[in-house]
Amino acid sequence: MPNGAELQRRLEEAEEDFRKIEKNVQKIHDMNVRDLAQELQQTASSILSYLEAHPDKITLARQFIDYYQETTASLLLKYVELQDSSLDTAEVRRLKTDTAHALTVLKTAFEQQFQKLMRNEMLDMDAEIRLLEKTVEMERGGR
Repeated sequence: MPNGAELQRRLEEAEEDFRKIEKNVQKIHDMNVRDLAQELQQTASSILSYLEAHPDKITLARQFIDYYQETTASLLLKYVELQDSSLDTAEVRRLKTDTAHALTVLKTAFEQQFQKLMRNEMLDMDAEIRLLEKTVEMERGGR
């Protein structure tokens, strides 16, 4: 595959960010934030598995790898550091709330990125289903 070494490097970067996410999810005390982070982790895992099976899509996943997943890893690390600091000021509480909101935004972004990666497969499935329906309809009409 052209640029195979570069694509492999990109996938390794993505896997490293995934490991950072995974590590910090387990450290989160707030169950709402942990649940959101686990959903992101699960979607990221699915995306990475998909990319391993379809390395030609790694370039298309550039924004997911370079921005969304990297940002998630960074936010979760900072959240855990803030949580572990035991500070309980208004500013800290606001940052924790803002982080939970950011994770919700990231969840939507992860899902959109995954859908973008799978667009061709989804179009192929749709075409197959329509062909099946037309074939069955024609067969019924031919009786």
